[in-house]
Amino acid sequence: MASKGSTTGGTVVYRTVQKSPAMMGRTVGPLFSTMAEAKAVAEAFAEHGLNAEPTTWEPVDDRGTVEMVPASTRHTLAVEPVTIHESAEEVTPAEQRSGGRS
Repeated sequence: MASKGSTTGGTVVYRTVQKSPAMMGRTVGPLFSTMAEAKAVAEAFAEHGLNAEPTTWEPVDDRGTVEMVPASTRHTLAVEPVTIHESAEEVTPAEQRSGGRS
């Protein structure tokens, strides 16, 4: 279950983002219930998708966004907190696998 956001009354979930000069922008990935889960998926992508060694996550803003630049790449992987105002159970991958609404 995603954690409740304290300032807006919504639910905070975490999205992964891949930024690359070659992609001319950014690609937004799926939503996750926890930052730890989102980081783990991004690190696995760095290792297996980019064939690169994950590096340290660095904070980039006061919202809680963190970024990592895997070694020997020009990609930036980020995890951003996002407040949603609908049911998080309907948009997070874990809920979709366990029978969430289609």
